Amino acid sequence: MTNSDNDEHLHSDGTLEDVALNSMDDAIHAVQNETNTEVSTPVADPTDAFPELEEVEDPQAMVDGLLHIGEERSRAGDTKGALAAFNKAIALDPASDMAWFNRGVLLEAQQDARGAGQAFQICLDLNDQHAPATANMAILLERIGDLDGAFEMANAALEFYPGHPALVQLQARCKDSGISVPIEAMKPSLEVQQDVDMNIVQKVAEEAGIEDAEELLQEAMHHDHDHDESLSVQELQSAAAVVVATQQISQEISESQPAPAPVPEVKVVEVNLDELSEQAKGWLKEGKAKEAVSATYFQNMGVIFILSLILGTF
Repeated sequence: MTNSDNDEHLHSDGTLEDVALNSMDDAIHAVQNETNTEVSTPVADPTDAFPELEEVEDPQAMVDGLLHIGEERSRAGDTKGALAAFNKAIALDPASDMAWFNRGVLLEAQQDARGAGQAFQICLDLNDQHAPATANMAILLERIGDLDGAFEMANAALEFYPGHPALVQLQARCKDSGISVPIEAMKPSLEVQQDVDMNIVQKVAEEAGIEDAEELLQEAMHHDHDHDESLSVQELQSAAAVVVATQQISQEISESQPAPAPVPEVKVVEVNLDELSEQAKGWLKEGKAKEAVSATYFQNMGVIFILSLILGTF
């Protein structure tokens, strides 16, 4: 009972004794009617429930709505609910750079550096002008020890945020480090805490066309929508949709990259240095030093320094 409740009883009934009597009557009434006074713990709504979008049919409107819901939930402190919204948006539209960026921010906050790095990288592959993703990627790369990558990303971020103190300091810390750590080489940052049947994980992975069941399991830890510390088939399928979307967009990005320029074939020319030396001496004795050097240079680019040494002896 709150202080305001006490005040209400005192003012309406006049005396504290009346309050006690009223409380006794209430207690007797509860016993006589066998009222269950046990307090039940409220069950949280599943994080993948989006009642606001039940009547939305247009796919793009659905994605936009999920982004809006995710941002609202994030501002309200519901990080799991926000992540569920962004994951759903990614499953529907793997090319949504904002969905990937927001996923990266939330995963980084959960100390999932590998997942965050992947999300930021996909965001930047989709939109290399995404300023916040560039800055966040610089900070993340320094945190995981990829100082060369952090330095380069800080340079890019400073184009969007000139003179930003945090980026300038990061740049100074990472300059000329010579230390590089590919995100792909990182081990998973988090361990799966939920109960799960690996046979079911393997089955869901096979049904979704995912070759590595461990990849599905690592994603699934972020899909415990009902908060019961276990992973159901539906939650594994939710995770599988994100894994498939990740693989799909990664392949599309890879295929859209320009093919590397072909490496020109290098012809190996065998040069008899002794013969070349004698020939050069003959040209020099005939007073044709300039012509000799020029002709030899164009014919034998790889050994011009030898002729320079020869000239130095005359």
